[in-house]
Amino acid sequence: MEKFAAMVFFLTFTVLSGQTSAQIELGLQGGMNIANLKGKVTEGEETGLELDTESRMAFGIGGLVSMSINRTFGILFKPTYLEKGAQEKQDLLELTWQANYLELPLLLKAGFGGGNVRPYLMAGPSIGFKLSSNLKVSSGGFALSVDVDDLLTSTDFSLVFGGGVLFPMKSVSLYADFCYALGLSDIFQGGVVNVSTFQVPIPDAELKTRGIQIMGGLAFPLHSR
Repeated sequence: MEKFAAMVFFLTFTVLSGQTSAQIELGLQGGMNIANLKGKVTEGEETGLELDTESRMAFGIGGLVSMSINRTFGILFKPTYLEKGAQEKQDLLELTWQANYLELPLLLKAGFGGGNVRPYLMAGPSIGFKLSSNLKVSSGGFALSVDVDDLLTSTDFSLVFGGGVLFPMKSVSLYADFCYALGLSDIFQGGVVNVSTFQVPIPDAELKTRGIQIMGGLAFPLHSR
């Protein structure tokens, strides 16, 4: 699945680069990511145990490149700094896992209508490059943050699909959209975490990201050929 997502990503980028007659828009976007994880333990005494985590509210901010193919279809490239992760609460103990990614979704867009309100659908692959990751542990008045960057793989492949609404104006377009990101990669590889002067072994697990992303922004036309 990861190889398939990468192939689709670069194939779509090739199509995008080959367009000679298109309207291009550049813009900015921001919003939130309702992030979660799905997985199971794959090593140790609890092998096979399903991991049950809660969603955490995260955020994302980035840019937008929109290129039309024809009156209906277009390509969206949305490079985004995106937080992922999850949280879990057990009695007085609260665990919050946060991972920061440079996310590069490349999406096929299908628009409808031609008025001042134009709904659209979008779908495609996304490649995320890990920037950092940490685990926050809190209980009562005690809080601890641990660097767990070495426990994660460097990339995360996802399939993204959703929809939105475009509000075109004379010199700028406003838009709001939402999408669901389905992680295809096992991003966790286990290892050792350094906590103060101690080394804590962490068993391997299969973890895949999930996220509901709600974004909004504006785009400016660049040129039209």
